[in-house]
Amino acid sequence: MTYFCTLASGSEGNCYLYVNGRQRILIDAGKNTRYINDGLRQLALSVSDLTHILITHSHGDHVSALPVLLKHTAAPVWCSLATAREIGLLPDR
Repeated sequence: MTYFCTLASGSEGNCYLYVNGRQRILIDAGKNTRYINDGLRQLALSVSDLTHILITHSHGDHVSALPVLLKHTAAPVWCSLATAREIGLLPDR
């Protein structure tokens, strides 16, 4: 089954889920982890079910939950090199 679901959208936080077969990709993590967990639970999923996290850019309303979220999932983060540096996934040059 393939679907796209909005968990949150707006200036207070953005978070989406794309599911395609066994792939469960969280797009942005701009709400707190509890909010994301609750949204995933309504879809019979949990943070541990995520296969990837895609971060579109480094604004807070797209990444605020990422540090805590990464403590609860082994999902790799996909983002541009510049975004990875801006959000602290890579050291500055």
